[in-house]
Amino acid sequence: MRQNEGNSDIRERLAAAGLPIWRLAKAAGIASTTCTLWLREDLPKMDPRRVQLLAALQELEQQERTGQDGTAKDGNANDHGDS
Repeated sequence: MRQNEGNSDIRERLAAAGLPIWRLAKAAGIASTTCTLWLREDLPKMDPRRVQLLAALQELEQQERTGQDGTAKDGNANDHGDS
């Protein structure tokens, strides 16, 4: 990672989930160029931009874990009491 990259925790979570920055930007409702610019500077913990990015990232991570159709990645449906 380059020395001056801010928000390394967000970048690391994106990498771990295999998500590109443009998907984070789309989920956050901002342009990918805006997202890249926001990630360049180290945003304070309670900065509204950081909060917006973290909320979008959490949503994307949840989608990756469950699949966008609500099923688990292994193909099993979420527990709906069918057993």
